[in-house]
Amino acid sequence: LYEKIDGKAPLYLEAGFKGLSTQRFVSTSDPNLWMELYIYDMGNIRNGFGVYSEQRREGSENFSPMQFAYKTGNALYFVHGKYYIEIIGASESSELSKAIEEVAKKAEANLAIDPNTGIAELAFFPQENLVADSFKLYLVNAFGFEKLTNIFTARYKVGNEAVTAFIGKRTD
Repeated sequence: LYEKIDGKAPLYLEAGFKGLSTQRFVSTSDPNLWMELYIYDMGNIRNGFGVYSEQRREGSENFSPMQFAYKTGNALYFVHGKYYIEIIGASESSELSKAIEEVAKKAEANLAIDPNTGIAELAFFPQENLVADSFKLYLVNAFGFEKLTNIFTARYKVGNEAVTAFIGKRTD
């Protein structure tokens, strides 16, 4: 894990990391066109979403065929049940981008998950003025507070102001 994700292992381990499977794909017509598929078994959808939301890059483009998915110039990242999945290409190219999308769809279709899994806490957030795809889950140390765990946040645009709302389901 430490070798594959270059220093980000604590985030994954704190989020319930169970295992990692990887595979490299190389174009038969051009060996410079390759991608790597990373499938992180995070144990459950909340943990997978936690890593996804922490890793999400600013300015990324949503990948609308999937609920929690985004693209960058050479990669696609998404949550599928208990899995957090990254597909990272060697470079930016339309051919490679298309291949990355195909691999994502095949991974989604072939990885068995419980279709009834979801993240109930997201329904607590009002939809009015919600900034699309702004949900985030802090599994540990939310806002720098050690005992503030399992906190969901969402951003809202109210007039000219940006507001962050947070929800944490507590036992008491």
